[in-house]
Amino acid sequence: MVPRTAALLLIPLFLILLQPLDAQEEKTAAGNAEKAATVTSESLKISRETGRLEYTGNVRLTKGNVILSSDKMSYNRKEQIAYAEGHVLLLRGEFSIACDKMTYNVGKDTGVAEFVSSYSHSWYGWGKEIIRVSKDEYLVKDGYITTDPYPRPGWRIKARRIRIFPGNKIIARHITMYIGNVPVLYLPYYRVSLKDKDSPLSVEVGRTDPWGTYILVAYDLLISEGVHTIFHLDYRSEKKWAEGIDLITYQKNGGYTESRFYFANDKNWLQEIDGEEISVEDERYQVDLKGYQPFRNTWDIRYELHKFSDEDFLKDFFRKEFDKDSQPETFINLSKYNPNWTFNAFARKQTNDFYTTTERLPDLSIEYANRRIGRTPFYHDGSDSLVYLNQVDRDDTIPEYDAVRADFHHRISYPRKYFGWLNIVPRVGVRGTHYNDSPDGDTRTRHVINTDIDFFTKIFKLWDHEDPEKNIHGLRHIIEPNIHYFYTPEPNVEPIELFQFDRVDGLDEVNRFRLGVRNKLQTRRYGGTWDLIDLDTFVDYYPDLDIIEGDRRFSDVHFDLELFPTRNFKIDMDASVDTYDEEISSFNTQLSYYRSDTFGVNFEYRYRVDDSNLFATEGYLKLSYEYAVKAYLRYEAETSEFEEAEITVFKDLRTWVGALSFRHREEEDENQIWLSFYLKGLPNSPLLGGN
Repeated sequence: MVPRTAALLLIPLFLILLQPLDAQEEKTAAGNAEKAATVTSESLKISRETGRLEYTGNVRLTKGNVILSSDKMSYNRKEQIAYAEGHVLLLRGEFSIACDKMTYNVGKDTGVAEFVSSYSHSWYGWGKEIIRVSKDEYLVKDGYITTDPYPRPGWRIKARRIRIFPGNKIIARHITMYIGNVPVLYLPYYRVSLKDKDSPLSVEVGRTDPWGTYILVAYDLLISEGVHTIFHLDYRSEKKWAEGIDLITYQKNGGYTESRFYFANDKNWLQEIDGEEISVEDERYQVDLKGYQPFRNTWDIRYELHKFSDEDFLKDFFRKEFDKDSQPETFINLSKYNPNWTFNAFARKQTNDFYTTTERLPDLSIEYANRRIGRTPFYHDGSDSLVYLNQVDRDDTIPEYDAVRADFHHRISYPRKYFGWLNIVPRVGVRGTHYNDSPDGDTRTRHVINTDIDFFTKIFKLWDHEDPEKNIHGLRHIIEPNIHYFYTPEPNVEPIELFQFDRVDGLDEVNRFRLGVRNKLQTRRYGGTWDLIDLDTFVDYYPDLDIIEGDRRFSDVHFDLELFPTRNFKIDMDASVDTYDEEISSFNTQLSYYRSDTFGVNFEYRYRVDDSNLFATEGYLKLSYEYAVKAYLRYEAETSEFEEAEITVFKDLRTWVGALSFRHREEEDENQIWLSFYLKGLPNSPLLGGN
């Protein structure tokens, strides 16, 4: 007998197997009906009273891709109905059903099971009674769902009525969550998708210096497919209560919308008043709107709106987002794509007066792809734009300035190959930029002629070298030398005569050579070409000292190196060397090595002369079947400080993974410790986790 507390969600799979077929499937069933089911067993008897076939001992009924096995079975060949008892198991393709008893209509592919346990999409479950409400919906009474496959699940969600939509979702009302036999949570409504591994509920608990002890609760209502309504209710002992709502929608065409409304009545907000930090109480908030919508094939629109109550809101409440982008911009952009050109209508507005913003109201532009001019050997590319620019400083400490700017830039190129190996691409461009205002109050029109020319080629040599142990199958060394020369004579209007909004306003005289060479060492691996070594080196040369305002004609020598000897080992490195002072100006390297899920390490080193000497490392190690550790460390040698450190110890708890974490940030003198529990069946969402 299958234990009644075995698992529940294969109920959806069971229901899939037992549901009647639709119109197309009925034709298939009719075809299969012509083929009689085959049954094997250890013994067979024929009932004289009913005419049924009575099978016992390792009974196995097979028809098409359906296999039904049990200890004993009674089968009516005329009605094509099988009555199975004892260790009943029904297999259909990759799906399986286990139960105590089953009545299965072989011809109609329907049936009824008692005390059924099943599995689907990491969910298990059990139920006493199943009622078919419609073709795609079933009602389970007195059942539960869980991700724990054991007879006595460590956790479960129990409800008197559970609505199951096979392969799609599960919906239940008035659910109770149990850890063991202890009820820990009640929800009036619960919905979970069977298409992903996300949990609708997330609870984070921990302690950190700015927040004190905290608990963050998020619940996704999952109103319909692709629509998420996430409610937040958070408590921080140092800041008290906060609440919010996220509205997220995803569309099949790739479009999406994201909205966040978050409000906090901060009881302990430190503000600087008259040079002193004073704790005050204030209402703080965040309003975020983001979206992307493609339409009519070649058109799309993107937008973002960010509004905060104060400059420190993101840093105080959503530190990860602050570290990623401390000053998010508000903008909207309408685009039209064509193989020959791209049109953009862009607008940016200052919505937070504590951020310095270059407003663009609006910015209309067309960018032309590099295209051949008719049947000539010449190519054209360029751009046209018209924009109203308004420079708004934070808190109005610097006077605003604005201007309307029309900019037109077009280039003609003539790519050719000479001697069968030398590529030469000369380009000539004309740029005209008009401003309706300038620092002296007059209009300005700037004319610029820019030219450049590329010289490049490719040389290679092959070696028929085989080394199966190192996965080397032939070697090819490629050398790509190149010279790129830029020349722009002095424009009629210098940058100092213009308002400076972006790089267009800073265009000036240029006379520069870029000398470079790229080396590659390749082999054949995994059905294609594999770059073992890729080294790019270049240096800039300035023939005219007056332009660079110095006595150094050569820039630093730049190196960019990538080593990829194996799939699980990689080194990225870039550096610049000052040949005049004979010192390294900058050096960055990243080394990555991993071995499946048992060990991995990532090491980084960042160096800036007289500025920074930063070490960072991150790694994980699986100590045993039950324990693993993950750590991150960032150390600044210039200040002899550990800027940030974090360590997490993981413990396997059968259905759960427990994690104890500690984090330290030196800049804020902040310490944080938290305990997390993750459900193995839902790895994308922690039930309990740290911020």
